[in-house]
Amino acid sequence: MRSLSLDVGGCVSSLKKLSEAYLDPAQAQTEMYLWLGMVKCYSNMDAMMANLQRAELSDGRFDGAFYTVGSSMIMNALLDKVIPSAMADTMGWTLSAN
Repeated sequence: MRSLSLDVGGCVSSLKKLSEAYLDPAQAQTEMYLWLGMVKCYSNMDAMMANLQRAELSDGRFDGAFYTVGSSMIMNALLDKVIPSAMADTMGWTLSAN
């Protein structure tokens, strides 16, 4: 239960910090770093679902009380689109379409 609490608490904290950094252009480098932290929230969904089931908060299904269907797509979007875009914005780079 403690592991689950730490995981969820870390994700909520990261989202709050990310929201604050996004609103302040002076924190562009911090925003880029915080996006990287969000990957952790989606990287081990099997363990998260097992912990939710052990805590009797879920039946262990990815489409149950905690809907996590598509979490791998979110993680891929973070890695392939959001984080490179944040890096480019921070560094003043231009990304090509390829």
